[in-house]
Amino acid sequence: VRWAMSADAAKGGGDVRMADGDEQAFGGINALMPQAEGFGDDAEATLEAIVAGIRAAAASKDWFVGMRDCMRDLKRLQGLKFKQPPAVRAELSRLLFHCITTEDEEVDQILVKSMAQVTCRLLQCKPGKELLDLSLPWRPLYNLIDRLCFGKSRLQAIGVCRNLPHWLVTLARRARRYFPKGSNADIMAELRPLFCPQDMSIFKAQGCMSMLLNRHEEGAFGYVGEIMGLWSWVMSYMDWDMMMLNLLSSLCKHTYMTKGPEWESMARDIFSRVLHIVDLPVGPSRIHIYDSREGSLPAGDGYPRFSLSVFVTKGSRTRVVHNVRKCAKLIVYLLQPGGGLAWQLLGRLMKSVESFMHPSNHGYWTHRL
Repeated sequence: VRWAMSADAAKGGGDVRMADGDEQAFGGINALMPQAEGFGDDAEATLEAIVAGIRAAAASKDWFVGMRDCMRDLKRLQGLKFKQPPAVRAELSRLLFHCITTEDEEVDQILVKSMAQVTCRLLQCKPGKELLDLSLPWRPLYNLIDRLCFGKSRLQAIGVCRNLPHWLVTLARRARRYFPKGSNADIMAELRPLFCPQDMSIFKAQGCMSMLLNRHEEGAFGYVGEIMGLWSWVMSYMDWDMMMLNLLSSLCKHTYMTKGPEWESMARDIFSRVLHIVDLPVGPSRIHIYDSREGSLPAGDGYPRFSLSVFVTKGSRTRVVHNVRKCAKLIVYLLQPGGGLAWQLLGRLMKSVESFMHPSNHGYWTHRL
């Protein structure tokens, strides 16, 4: 239950309106509370005013007053868990996406972050729910992320607002389901020239591929073979493994039901990479591949400007644990009901790590296993 003061309360009338987080805004005991009366009408009127204000601000490029006031009001309305109609969510998402990706230099990064936060909530869709009637272009968002996160070494670096890359990446994850049909082919055509092992642009291409590819588009499985081939280009680099695991586990989740035999044929290669990522100290040398510092390429190398982990990680989880969790998810998605090669390989994997699970044999690998 959340509470918000009405206009009368702000003037000193003392009336307090109540909003419930459930879709049935005031069902059950909340419907019996006098504070709930009239909130629905107030919220609908406020939403109409916000939509009209965003339309006017976007048309007149009133970024400093109109758009900021609308973002503040819309965040408050979203905080009250008031359910917006799908048509309104689609229109707001389209308008705000255009404002976020505009090349107008007067739009400062704080406003871009605020609009990205609101748009991410508007585009959020629970499993089984119908998608919005919406189509969003991928290239303007790609150009914005390229400009802010990957700079030219010969140009002065652009200062990036705190957490702005995180919200732009989250926006890309939510928006990629609404990219036009055939966008995956265009994205891969744009990124393939950047996959050069002798140039730092390979990390930009990999990050954008993991972030922008639409897993639900028909034919998405056609890129799995190419991704598996690219995975072997870079060894023992945490961010590289992290993004490949993120992409492959997501693709496997959405395509295994129709492409099970094809995934089964790649199971041996996947389990070999999993055992490499777990990084157990075996052999006489006991080489430790991933050290505890989890270091990425530093900003001094010029490209990219910061760790690529911003493209995939969520929360405060360390990257090593994130990789192992993604390995576990990928293995679960590969397990075919009734048995199969993936089950056999999982049994062999468990047998190989059994000695490391003994209470007297503990170390940096214990948390991962």
